[in-house]
Amino acid sequence: MDEDRYVKDDEYAGEFRHERKMLIVVGPQGTGNHVWAKILGLHPQIYGWHALQEKYWIGHHLEPFAKAWNDPALLTFPEEYDNFVTSCSIPYVYKGGHRVPPILEFIKVAEDQGIKSIVAITSRDKNIIELQQERVRDKITLNDTYRAIDEITEGYPDLRIHFLSYESLYLWRKDYLKSLNDTMDFPIAWWDDKNIDKILGSNANAKYIIDPGPQELDKEVKKACEASHYE
Repeated sequence: MDEDRYVKDDEYAGEFRHERKMLIVVGPQGTGNHVWAKILGLHPQIYGWHALQEKYWIGHHLEPFAKAWNDPALLTFPEEYDNFVTSCSIPYVYKGGHRVPPILEFIKVAEDQGIKSIVAITSRDKNIIELQQERVRDKITLNDTYRAIDEITEGYPDLRIHFLSYESLYLWRKDYLKSLNDTMDFPIAWWDDKNIDKILGSNANAKYIIDPGPQELDKEVKKACEASHYE
């Protein structure tokens, strides 16, 4: 692990020390959960899945809060940190099957310990999500996610939900991360170009992209471009 990232100057690292917060990252299976866990764990003030920084991929049962996702009563927070990140797919693998994580209970237990919850939903192109889920899980589970998000909004109507875009992350990188840092009011190491570029070195969307060949609309676009020269 690059230890230098834990001693970043206070220009960026000293802004979020007053309120204890947990960013809860959930979303459909196959929406870049591990990529987001790596990115969001880069900030020096974050307690997150630091072991994942050393690996390309680790099973989610080794995520720091994994036991608490199975039983929210086990949720505890290290005193030396004020900001925490946890993530869990909807559904997640549990005892050989699939289970929708108990997000409402998780938020309540955190709240009882004085931790403010921020919920962020991972997203990706819907066609790619369905292809990925069928390829890896043999089943499309998007409806489980829709129901879980509805439960969150009904259970905590004043809780603001944020959305994390896989495509925006790869396209805009530090600019997109800076916008999330600001809108979620949560520390994200958007300035850490070296580690961000390392994490985003391979875009998993690429394997789903194929050349569709000439399309009818292409002709119209070309006509419009040619016509614009004469205006």
